Amino acid sequence: MADTLICQYDQAQLWGIAADSVQWIPSDNLDDANVNTPIAEPDQATQFTYQIWDENGCTNDTSMVVNIHEELVLDHAEDTVIYLGESTEIYAHSDQENCVFEWVPPTYITCIDCEIPVVSPLETTTYTVHVTDSLNCHMVTEDVVVTVIEEYAIDVPSAFTPGSGNDNQFVMVKGLGIKELVEFSIYNRWGERVFFTEDIHDKGWDGYYKGKLQNVDTYVYTATVKYFNGDEKQKKGTINLMR
Repeated sequence: MADTLICQYDQAQLWGIAADSVQWIPSDNLDDANVNTPIAEPDQATQFTYQIWDENGCTNDTSMVVNIHEELVLDHAEDTVIYLGESTEIYAHSDQENCVFEWVPPTYITCIDCEIPVVSPLETTTYTVHVTDSLNCHMVTEDVVVTVIEEYAIDVPSAFTPGSGNDNQFVMVKGLGIKELVEFSIYNRWGERVFFTEDIHDKGWDGYYKGKLQNVDTYVYTATVKYFNGDEKQKKGTINLMR
């Protein structure tokens, strides 16, 4: 007899070889402890021992365990707040392995069947996760509310230190509510454009032009963005390249 795993509150069919006299121990939660194929409905993991006797008084016994697949416990992300255009991680972690995850709605989310998706909603959204255990015994549902604040701004740092190895080694367009970077250009004192991008995800200028790190100096920039509300905004200014 092999051990088995059942859902909580389900039944398990026990099997034993035929004999003149049989008995299952313990007899609790069995429909009949004196047949070789009783139905068990244990409320916790239970080891059942099967004893048999033949007409000559010879005895034998064997055992099997009926394990119970308990209801899963879920740890999930707290409600959070982001600005329009930002992204944030949300998560759901189960205390059991091989669970199935489903996030709804399936919009502005990197994956709907994983534990830790990244979401970028354009308005306040409640993401609901349904988690089902590996035996499809139980489903747990939890909500994560992502509140979106609608604000608009464009900003470019006034100085940066290329090659420093810190967060200030690139200069890039930052802001709130930016849907698209139309252009970001940087010019040296002679009017040469030393950097250009139209990719909002570009890491920015690293201070190099034509393979050479540029001199400590003041550079002029123009930046144009398009907001999520459709408006277009341009900003001009200067950037100090520092060591």
